[in-house]
Amino acid sequence: MLGWFASDFFAQSPLLAFPLVGLTIFITVFGVITLRTIHMGKGHAGKARIQHLASLPLNDSNEEIQHD
Repeated sequence: MLGWFASDFFAQSPLLAFPLVGLTIFITVFGVITLRTIHMGKGHAGKARIQHLASLPLNDSNEEIQHD
């Protein structure tokens, strides 16, 4: 009986849209970041950019790092 009452109450609640909106935003952002990560490493310029970004946390100077 309590389950029927709770399901009836929550079925009419407008607050149920918020979790669905949040899930949609999460899936969209996760998908975009995943696709950008996959496509970033393609080609010579992409690999050079990844190497540059990978060295940023360890590099204290402002000079450009030369990679072979």
